[in-house]
Amino acid sequence: MSSLYDRSVVCPICSTSFESKKVKRSAIAVKKRDEDYCAYYKGDNPMYYSIFVCPSCGFASFETEFKEIKMIGNRFKEDFRKRVTTSWRGKSFCNGRDWDEALETYKLALLSYSTLGYKKSALAKVCLRIAWLHRYQGNLDKELHFMKYARDGFVDAYQNENLADDKENELVTMLLVGELSRRLEEYDVAVRWFDKLLKEPDVKKKRHIELRARDLWSETSAAYKATRE
Repeated sequence: MSSLYDRSVVCPICSTSFESKKVKRSAIAVKKRDEDYCAYYKGDNPMYYSIFVCPSCGFASFETEFKEIKMIGNRFKEDFRKRVTTSWRGKSFCNGRDWDEALETYKLALLSYSTLGYKKSALAKVCLRIAWLHRYQGNLDKELHFMKYARDGFVDAYQNENLADDKENELVTMLLVGELSRRLEEYDVAVRWFDKLLKEPDVKKKRHIELRARDLWSETSAAYKATRE
């Protein structure tokens, strides 16, 4: 029996109705998870199906943003049509996806978000997933390339977006900045962000984040010290 099912979607840009595959919740089995939340799965990888792509106009995004785009004005939608849809060849991503097709959907999402002026946090989220896809393939150079974009985007989001409305999201963003900096071997930057996170009063209420941050602070501090000897 297939682990995939069809989700009915209406494109918020051109109003086309289409179906996109998703992995059934009951079929999702995580084997392990890296410190930056990159997950490895048994069977179909749900991350391959996280992006909806309209086959008619080329708009692509995560499911949550696919709904929120309705808030964007007609001027931005028209700009998207001029800059993206006019060169769109009508490719469908509505069936099962392999790694290459999954990567293409995230690149299309990056194009859509950039065209519509999405927040840095949304762009960073896409870049991080692209980094993870390259990690699956063992391509470290490309992983780090997109990881740096993700890290810088999360820093910008922390400084300029109102993340405090969702305190856990703010804490996770700080943790990600620290962890991505550690993976980029910018140990001094990573230590500063872990320090900053651990000084947050609300981190005590999120014990799982606090414990992870303490472990990463210890590991990163040791690595930073080693580079200075």
